[in-house]
Amino acid sequence: MLDLALRAQEAKHEVVYYINPNECHYHLVGKGLVKRTSDFKPWLTWADMTVLAGNDKYLKVIDRFRAEHPEKVIFGSNQVGASWELDRLVGMRVLESHGIKCPPTKLCHSYEEAVAYVKKRDDARLVSKPCGDADKSLSYCSKGPEDMLFMLSKWHKAGKIKDAFVLQDFIPGVEFAVGGFVGRDGFAGGWEENFEHKKLMPGEIGTTTGEMGTVLMFTKFSKLANQVLKPLEDELVKIGFLGDIDVNCIIDEHGTPWPLEFTTRFGYPALQIQLALMDGDPVTWMYDLANKGTKPEFKQDTISLGIAMALAPFPYEPAPLEMVTDFPIYGVTSFNKMKIHPYHLQKGRDTEWATAGQYALVVTGTSDTVTGAKENAMRTLKQLNIPGDVLYRNDIGDKLSKFIPELQRHGYAKSFKY
Repeated sequence: MLDLALRAQEAKHEVVYYINPNECHYHLVGKGLVKRTSDFKPWLTWADMTVLAGNDKYLKVIDRFRAEHPEKVIFGSNQVGASWELDRLVGMRVLESHGIKCPPTKLCHSYEEAVAYVKKRDDARLVSKPCGDADKSLSYCSKGPEDMLFMLSKWHKAGKIKDAFVLQDFIPGVEFAVGGFVGRDGFAGGWEENFEHKKLMPGEIGTTTGEMGTVLMFTKFSKLANQVLKPLEDELVKIGFLGDIDVNCIIDEHGTPWPLEFTTRFGYPALQIQLALMDGDPVTWMYDLANKGTKPEFKQDTISLGIAMALAPFPYEPAPLEMVTDFPIYGVTSFNKMKIHPYHLQKGRDTEWATAGQYALVVTGTSDTVTGAKENAMRTLKQLNIPGDVLYRNDIGDKLSKFIPELQRHGYAKSFKY
């Protein structure tokens, strides 16, 4: 939320930024840049609008406040909407109840149960995914039963299998997602189609990270949205959902979409890349969407591409703070600042910004083509100098040269130009 907070502050809003005191590795984020608090509760009544960063903490408190103060806007998921993402089987039941077919999925509560299922499906390629607060390192896409059994054994010996997780059939195809903002009256502002780049290294090699980059655009027509999001509109309004919702899918060789998971919150770095397509005030549109149902005006059919810049030993956390904090960000100017989106940053000693954690910032570029957006993003990225072991991918968007034609043959991603 730091990027959004700073942009709201520049738009003359009064902003208070919450820092969880129990997450010591993030206690420097925003220091010297924005007013911060370690206790958000007193500020709920002060604020005209509270914007939620995630959907896995404090929602019981937030939903109680929502019920007691309907005049206040809480922009973000409620507990019911969060369950669609955090409990993968709940999300799949929602999809299937609206006639949307999902990949075969098995909920496992123990190591023994998972091993038995893998052996039973001895000809299947499976993907492991955590549920709720389960260890995120339980995410793994196997090549076959042998390596899945090995990983299960390794996790078991390390004591990582403590909570339920799922084993899902691997579906070959193109990974493609669609999202939308839900307001008082349903979806508004167009559909946001996107391609994620989760692996650490170019060529989709290495460990899975939170995100190394994304290519996205808002468009008025989306075949995928009509298939996997539009059917859920009445349900979302019924449960009182407000905010961003995204469905990540695999489009198979026949053009059939297979939903993999919901994101019922702002994505990262999706929010920062979306902000590059929003002119003017960065937050008033949220307030108006909640109160009046006013549709936000995002730039349509313009590609926005974001590249994350991080410090080693990202993505392995927690890193010793001295390894990733107080590195100055050189090269920020009045001309490129709006294309630079702070993540784990604080006020620098001799520069405007310095690092405050591993995931430093996201650089964006926009254009009517993927290659143009990448060129613009890389141009800004090359203007920056961060001392230390800086990591970023230099191939964000490259895989779309193949993916876009494949999808367009089936009527998807029609507005994208490579």
